[in-house]
Amino acid sequence: MFIPENRKHTNPTQKVINFRDRHWIARQHDRFFQHSPDLLCVAGFDGYFKLLNPSWEKILGWTPEQLLAEPYLERVHPDDRQHTVDKARQLLHGAEAISFENRYRCADGSYKWLSWTASGFPEEGLAYASAREIGEFREVYDALHASQERYRWLAEHTTDLISRHAPDGRYLDVSAALTPLLGYEPEEWIGKKPDDFLHPEDRAQMQRSRRSNGEIPDTYTVNYRIRDRRGRDRWFESTSYAIRDSYSGEIVEILSISRDIGDLVSAREESIASQKRLNHLLAHSPVVLYSWKASGDYAVTFISENIKTLLGYEAGEFLRDSRFWADRIHPEDLGCFFAGLTQLFQEGQHTHEYRWRHQDGSYRWMLDSMQLIRNSAGYPVEIVGSWQDVTERKLAESELAKERALLRCSIDSIGDRIFYLDRDRKYFGCNRAFSEAVNLPESKIVGRSAGDLFGEDRPNIGEIFETLQPRRYEHQIRDRGGREIQLETIETPFFDDNGALLGAIGISRDITRHKQAEAALKLSHDRYQEKVRDLEAALQELQQAQTQLVQTEKMSTLGLLVAGLAHEVNNPVNFIHGNLSHVSEYTRDLLALVELYRRDYPEAGSHIQEKIEAIDLDFLNEDLPKLLASMQMGVNRIREIVKSLRNFSRVDEAELKPVNLHEGIESTLLILHNRIKPRPNYPGIQIVKEFGDLPLVTCYPGQMNQVFMNLIANAIDALEEHQESLTPEALQDRPSAIFIRTESIEATGDGDRDRVRICIIDNGPGIPERVRTHLFKPFFTTKPVGKGTGLGLSISHQIIVEKHRGTLSCESTMGLGTQFCLEIPVSLHG
Repeated sequence: MFIPENRKHTNPTQKVINFRDRHWIARQHDRFFQHSPDLLCVAGFDGYFKLLNPSWEKILGWTPEQLLAEPYLERVHPDDRQHTVDKARQLLHGAEAISFENRYRCADGSYKWLSWTASGFPEEGLAYASAREIGEFREVYDALHASQERYRWLAEHTTDLISRHAPDGRYLDVSAALTPLLGYEPEEWIGKKPDDFLHPEDRAQMQRSRRSNGEIPDTYTVNYRIRDRRGRDRWFESTSYAIRDSYSGEIVEILSISRDIGDLVSAREESIASQKRLNHLLAHSPVVLYSWKASGDYAVTFISENIKTLLGYEAGEFLRDSRFWADRIHPEDLGCFFAGLTQLFQEGQHTHEYRWRHQDGSYRWMLDSMQLIRNSAGYPVEIVGSWQDVTERKLAESELAKERALLRCSIDSIGDRIFYLDRDRKYFGCNRAFSEAVNLPESKIVGRSAGDLFGEDRPNIGEIFETLQPRRYEHQIRDRGGREIQLETIETPFFDDNGALLGAIGISRDITRHKQAEAALKLSHDRYQEKVRDLEAALQELQQAQTQLVQTEKMSTLGLLVAGLAHEVNNPVNFIHGNLSHVSEYTRDLLALVELYRRDYPEAGSHIQEKIEAIDLDFLNEDLPKLLASMQMGVNRIREIVKSLRNFSRVDEAELKPVNLHEGIESTLLILHNRIKPRPNYPGIQIVKEFGDLPLVTCYPGQMNQVFMNLIANAIDALEEHQESLTPEALQDRPSAIFIRTESIEATGDGDRDRVRICIIDNGPGIPERVRTHLFKPFFTTKPVGKGTGLGLSISHQIIVEKHRGTLSCESTMGLGTQFCLEIPVSLHG
């Protein structure tokens, strides 16, 4: 490029060079400008060329005058003009040098690619530039670019792994397929060698493949295992191509295409294993495989080696002699054998059995399965088949036939009716008894249903096919004479080896006589049971009567004892009671007389005064009336006790009589007073009486007193036992108590009567439900042996319910207490 002398930025070497002849320098510059093969120019920032060298005309075909006359952008390709302007602006704004490419129109209308290098001098308004035609290089560049794009597309879209390697094996580039194949990112492999990822056992093989005869071959293929990111070994096959320098022949790069062959390796290994298995099976299988010619002498062309084990002959003996096979068929089976060959050619396949002579001279039953092979034209070309020794099966079949005949004979000799059903509920067999029962031969029974044979009397045989469980049932049918008979049938399903249902077997037995005997026995049993129940009821009534009698006798004896005791006590008490009034009156008179003496004779003699002081007359005068009053109170208390004892015993009141029930309750409490009152270490039991206004009730007074005694005594027992488990503090917070409530209940309608209700309630521990349901049963008790007979509540229930037509109930809540309530009518008459 031409550089003027007045350029401000000069080459540094110009500072040390001292040219004597500046004219010589100018001539050299001009010679360089005129003869340079590059396009040299001076262009102004106004858009026009200022100076051009001859190469412009030689390369583009334009004369300098043509080029200088028009703006230089006129001949720039329209697509490149803006790019050219942008580059010129860079020079205008101070860029020292720029490089770019654009297309320039030639005189013939074509365009050529030019590569520009330019320097700008904005202060002069000029740019100095040189251009070189790069058309051939551009084509190469475009082709290379297109090739790179194709390579990039292929690398990005192929499922194979494409990689570029340096001659020493280092990865230069790896396609994106690396990630889905092995889990690595391409960046992780760049700069590393394949040995870093190869299976240790495959590294030597890889080196041998890459260094054939000590050099890297142009193309080589190798199979190897490579470890993926998850640590699994994957089989790959790589084909590599060495890329050499076109001049030196040295390898500059290696391109490898790798494919995952894991499935192929597995398939190959499976194929090898399958071949080994096949060979093993052929050697040890009980089935001999063979092939014959399909024409001519029908010579054997192949027979498996296990023929030696099966029949004692070598395979070669069959191959050498075409008559070897037929000569050893049992004479009686030759006709069957050749007939089978005829059928084979007609149908294409045939299976038959015949006897064949073993090497030891014995005959063996052979199962021969043949297949005729035809060519595309339909002509027979080969016979293939399998041969199997079925001697044991034939012997087993013979034995089985004997067993079946024996079994059939045994089944027919059984009197019970035996039948077989298939899955469609159709009969497919039966014994003689079943056939005779339906008056049909077995051949007419097979294939028919129960409805076909029995009509409306058909048994329900469908359930077993739904439940698949053995079942037993009874049903009625009519025999051939129209007589109803009772049958008991047992049906059992049977299955194949895989558990699939095959059908059912049934056995029916005539149980008519058995049922008749059973009915008679049941009738007899029912009568016997009824008598037993009557006897048990009578026995229970007798036991209860005896118990009641004993209890009544006890109560009567106790009543007599109490009444006698009360009578004996009552006589002296009445005597004392009658005389106490006189003693009181006499005492008052005597004391009044003494007081009168003291008032009239205040100065008594010394011996009288001493006596007054000795007997403490003043105290005697004051205390003696009190003493007499206390004696009167004690006598009254004794009289009340006697009255209560006589009232409780009711010896003279064994019949119905109107009574005041409150008196019976009070008498009971008086008798039990010793168990109720507090004692040392015993806090006692509070009695809370909530008496209503009761009318006189017509009842058995003695029995009612017995009920009160049982209920109140039981409540006391429960509270005493409960107190033993409580602390003093707990007893103080919730003292033991018995509440006695009475009330009168008026009749509410027709058939109803006035009643009285008496409830005895304790705040004890309560009675469990399992015990409460048995409370009124005779001899039931929860008390220890010797403390209770279990008769008290039972007798009380009988007295209230049976004797007084009332009710006796019990309600209890655990932890809160128990309530017994009785209700009886006011009058038992009417």
